[in-house]
Formats: sequence, C-alpha cells, structure tokens
Amino acid sequence: MINEAVPWFNPNLPIYQVVTTEYPAPTYLLTDENQRLDSAGYLDRNGDGIREKPDGSPLSLVAVGIPVAESSRIFTIQASTVDVFSRLGLAVSLESVPSASLPARLASGNFDVFIASLPTELDPGFLSDYFGSTGTKNYVHVVDSALDTSLQSANVALATATRQSAVMSVQDQVMTGGYFVPLIHFNAIEATVRGSFAGWVNMPGGVNNFWTYQKVHVTSVGSLAATLTLVPTSVKTGATTTAIAKVTDAEGVPVSGASVSFWIGGSQVASGTTDATGTLSAPITGPSAEGPTDVQVTIQASKLGYAGATASAWMTVAPDVRALAVAVASSAVTIAPGSSATITVTVTSGGSAVSGATVSLEVIGLGGKVAAASGATDAQGKFTTTFTADVGPRTQFRVVATATATGHSDGTGSTTVIAEQRVGTVEPRVTAGLDTTTIIVAVLALVVIGAIAAMMGRKK
Repeated sequence: MINEAVPWFNPNLPIYQVVTTEYPAPTYLLTDENQRLDSAGYLDRNGDGIREKPDGSPLSLVAVGIPVAESSRIFTIQASTVDVFSRLGLAVSLESVPSASLPARLASGNFDVFIASLPTELDPGFLSDYFGSTGTKNYVHVVDSALDTSLQSANVALATATRQSAVMSVQDQVMTGGYFVPLIHFNAIEATVRGSFAGWVNMPGGVNNFWTYQKVHVTSVGSLAATLTLVPTSVKTGATTTAIAKVTDAEGVPVSGASVSFWIGGSQVASGTTDATGTLSAPITGPSAEGPTDVQVTIQASKLGYAGATASAWMTVAPDVRALAVAVASSAVTIAPGSSATITVTVTSGGSAVSGATVSLEVIGLGGKVAAASGATDAQGKFTTTFTADVGPRTQFRVVATATATGHSDGTGSTTVIAEQRVGTVEPRVTAGLDTTTIIVAVLALVVIGAIAAMMGRKK
C-alpha cells in the first residue's frame, strides 16, 4: 500500500470475493454467493439451471463492456465475470460497446451490469465524480443526500483527520450500497513473483482498477496481544492515574506504531501510538462517583496487517470529599440597645477558601435575629450578615453557622454576642391588685388591732 494512500484507507469495508482453487485447474467456489441468492428468493424453480426472480418471472441481465479488440486483458476479465454469473445460475449476456461510446451508454442507464476500467487519480476527490448526485461520472445514478453530505465534507475539509473521516464514511456507504463491486485483477508478473497471495498486494503494480488504495489489504502479519496496567489503581474523582498499555505480537515481540485508544463507559478518554518498546502511557482522570466505585478502563489496539486486540483493567474511584472548616466572627462582643453587629462566616478547606458554599445561620436565644439566615460564600469564602437584638435584661446569644458544599463534608462554627438591656424605667413587680395606699392602710389596721388586744389583757 503506497504512502499517499494510507490516510484514506478504510480497513472495515466489506469484501466481495470469489474464491478459486489453483490446482489442478482453477475452479470457482461459490457457496457463499449461492446462499445469498437463495436467501434473497432468486431460485431455479423449473430445473433449467437458471434462476428466476422472487416472484417467479424470468431474470436476464445485460453486462456492458468493451470489445476484445481494444483490450484483450480487460475483455478476459469481462468474460470471466460473466462466467461467474452463469455458474451462479444467472442469465447474463455480454454486450461489447466501444470505449468511446461507453460513457454515454452508462450515462443513459441502459444496462444492468457494466464491467469497465474507470480512470481516476490518487486523490479521493474523484469520489464526487462517481457517486455525487450531480457527479459527471455518476453512471450508477446514485442520489443519496447522506452520501452527498459526506462527499461535500471530504472536499471542503482542510484538516487531514476531518477529511479522512469523511472519505472513509463515503467508502463505507458506497460499498454497503453496492453501487460498485470492484474487480481486483493481478498482473501476471505479480503472480510469477509471489506465487500465491496470503493477502492483497502491498505495493503498486498489481491492481488494475480505481479502488486499489481503498480496497487493498496487506498480508496478515498475525494477531496483536495487549495488556493494561493502572498505577495507582485507586483515585479520587478528578485525580489522575497512569494507564500503561503494552502491545506485542503473537510471539510476545513488542509492536511499535500500534494505535491505542483508552475507553471508560463507552467514551474515549485518551489515545496514542506505541513507542519502540510497544508501550504507551496516558493519564486517565477518575470520573465522578457518589461513593467508592469500581471503574473499568479498556484499551483497543490496532495496526495495519494485524488482527486487533483489547485489554481491560479496573480502578476504584472515590468521591473527593474534604472537610469544611467554618469560622464565625462578630464585629462586637457586646452591642448596645438599638445597635447591631456584623457577623462574618469564613469557609475554608485544607486552608483554602471555598467559594459557593451554602451557609445557614441559627440564633440561639430569645429576642435576637440575623438579617439573612442563609446565603453563599464569595470568592474569598466569606458570607456576611447583620445581627440585632431587642431584650429587657442583659442577654447572651449564640450564633451558629453550618456550611455545605459539593465534594466536601459539612462544617459548623459559632460565636457569642451579648445584648444590653433596652433603654427605659423598669417598674417594681408587686402583687396584682394591691397598690401603695392599700398596703399602708392594712399596716395601720394591724397596729390598731394589736393595741386593743393589749388593753383587754390588762383589764383582766
């Protein structure tokens, strides 16, 4: 596979391949193809060896190609293709059309199958010509808005990665739609040099159609093996652990240049390629968790020519809970009647201010209150309100603050404020219904009664 083709190569395209035997004489092994036609309802219902349509009506196809006089090699491919069709029980006739007239014939749509060598360039921009709704060589009359969108994206994208993704999407849509089924033909010189093919050619010269660099497959080297190590295996939410991927071949030899992606819960969190030792390290951030949670990290390793590999490892993620420290201060220890004190609540964690913490205040004692019983801390971790009190006798109050914040355990703090007696004369407390005059009269009456009692005693 030539270097210029690598960015546009899609290894996931479906392969339509007719298997042949090489010795003692080439024969076609068409089991898979026959099963596909059978399952689609194209059956030989009258035993003449020719398949009919699913509704039982006759089926015959016209294959259009160029005359043998123009190219015996291409004509041979055409004839071999029609022969494969006939072995599948399909009635297909080959009609030769001069190459000069072939584009017009194809553009007219007057054909069932065409077999031709279509010129193109290495750059995948040619895809728009063949598969765009308004393409000048859209011989198969493709009209697909999704395909047009992908083609437009591929043509206008400046970033290689963006264009690569769009081109691969086009390839997948074209092959899935079955608009073209590329015929891969090897030169005789390739067959002589290589003898037999374990895979597709990996150099120019052996493939004779425009799909070369999109469909070429390198000879399989084997399978990859992968391992994943996490250091450490326990982290807090938002903290990082180091994920170490090791990629080797089936013999345990390190594989450099392998693409490795790291995944957590279906989302890719990191990627890269292995170094000369087959190793790739990446920082992995612990996801959010309500409590201690086991999280699986998975890697996918791939490299052209190898079967891919996956590996997983587990780490324990704990929520990042830190204690809140709450300090409560009053601008005055004692406040006079009618005056107020400023209450400042400062919330910190580990010595650092915590902004956005929710503060709730409670006043213990009758007659005292704060202007704002709750609120949030500012950038300096502070919340401020005003304390006032209206009392008769001198009273001591306690102001208690409770702070809460996400990712932290709650914290409390308090301060004391004394409120002086309010201004005004305090009346003496007496028994209800007895005023001063009444009390004086009662005392005089007792004196008189005592004197009378003494005189009566002396007379006796």
